[in-house]
Amino acid sequence: MNRFSSYCMAALLLMLGLCAKGDDSASGWGAMVGNPKLDEWIAAAISEAPSLGISSASLRVAAADERSARAERRPTFNADVDLRAGQRRNAMTGGETADLEPVSIDLNVAWELDLLGRIRSTVGATRLAKEAGEYVLRDRELAFAAEIAHSYLEGKLRAEQLALSRTALSARETIADYHKARVAAGLERIELRDQAGADRLVADRKVAEAREALALLEMHWRYLMPDTSRPHIASLTEELPEALPKVPETTELHTLALKRPDVQAARALWQSAQQRTKAAKRSRLPTVEALVKAEGDGPSPVEEPEEWIAWAGIRLSLPVLAPENSATTEKRRGEEDAQAALYKETARLALLDIRKAFVARAHVEQQWLAAKQEANQLKAKLDSVTRRFDQGLVPVATREAAHLTWLGAEELRISLHTLALQRHIALLKACGGPTP
Repeated sequence: MNRFSSYCMAALLLMLGLCAKGDDSASGWGAMVGNPKLDEWIAAAISEAPSLGISSASLRVAAADERSARAERRPTFNADVDLRAGQRRNAMTGGETADLEPVSIDLNVAWELDLLGRIRSTVGATRLAKEAGEYVLRDRELAFAAEIAHSYLEGKLRAEQLALSRTALSARETIADYHKARVAAGLERIELRDQAGADRLVADRKVAEAREALALLEMHWRYLMPDTSRPHIASLTEELPEALPKVPETTELHTLALKRPDVQAARALWQSAQQRTKAAKRSRLPTVEALVKAEGDGPSPVEEPEEWIAWAGIRLSLPVLAPENSATTEKRRGEEDAQAALYKETARLALLDIRKAFVARAHVEQQWLAAKQEANQLKAKLDSVTRRFDQGLVPVATREAAHLTWLGAEELRISLHTLALQRHIALLKACGGPTP
C-alpha cells in the first residue's frame, strides 16, 4: 500500500469512526429483550462500574497529554529577579553600614514559530491517542452492556426452568401415587412403583439444581447491578418477544467490522504513530524562534530607562550533530509499522468475529424453529389426551406422561429461544452494539 492510498483509507475510516462514535453503548438492548427499563439499568450500571474506572483514568491522562502538547504552541515567558542584600565597609570611619544593591531583572519571551509543523504533528498524535482511548472506553462499555443483557436473558431462562421443573415434579408425584395405589391393590408389579419413585427423586433433584443455578445467577446480577433498588432477577415478569430480531445483511458485515470500537481504536493508534513519526522527522530540521528580551537594574524602566536594555530578534537553530534524533525517528517508524500491522489484524479478527456470530445465530434459529414446531405438536397431543382423560378413557398416568413429554419439549423450546436471543446479543456486540 503506497502513501497516498494509506491517507485515503485513513480519511475514509475516520469518517466511519465519526459516524459510529455517536452510538450509545447503553441503548437498544431493552427493545430486543422486551423490557425498555433495561436500557436505564445498563446506563446506571455503566456509570457505577468500578471495572471501567481504569479506562476512564487512562482517558484523562490522554486528555492531559493533549493539553500539554497544545501548550507548546504558546509563547514561554521567563522572569529572573536578583535581589542582593549585604554590608559595605566605610574606609574613612571603619564602620559598616547596611546596603541594598539595585534590583537586577531579566525578562525574556520565546515563541517557536513551528514553520515546519513539528508541534502540529505532536498535537495531532496526542489528539488521536485521546480518540483511541475514547474508543477503548466505549468498547469496554459495550462489552459490559452485553454482559448485562446476556445475564438478563439467562435469568429469565433459569426462572422458566425452575417453574417447569416444579411442574414436572408435581406430575412425577402424581404418577408415583398412581403406581403406589395400583401396587397396593395388586394390579401391577412393584418394580413400576419403584421406578416411578426414582423418577420423582430425579425430578426433585432437578428442582434443587434449578433453584441453585438461579441463586448463583442472582449473585452475578447483583455484581452487575449493585444498586439494591433494582429488581431481583427472579422477579422479572416481562415476557420475551417471540419473534427474533432481524440480522444485518451479509453485505454490511465488512462495514460493521470497520465501525467496531476496537477497530477504531487501532486505527486511531496507527494514525497517532504516523503523526509521531512526522514529529520525529521534523525534529531533525532547523527550528525558528521569535525572541524578546529586556534586562536592567532598578525597579522600573520608566523611572530609570538608562539602566534597561531591550531587544527582539529571530533565533535559528541548526541541529548539526543529533544522533539521538535519528534513533528516535527509526524507533517511531518501527512503532508506526507495528501499529499498522495491529490495525490490519484487528480488522480481520473483527470481521471473523462477526461472521462466526452470524453463523451461530442462524444455526440456533433453525434449531429453535424445529423445537417450536415439535412443542406445538406435543401440546396438541397433550390436549387430546386431556380430553380423553376427562371422558374417562385414559388413566391419570397416561395424561401426566403426555404432560411430561410436552414439558420437556417446552423447556427445549424456551432454552433455544433464549439461546437465540443470546446469540443475537453476541452478534450485536460483534457488530459494535445495537442501533438505538
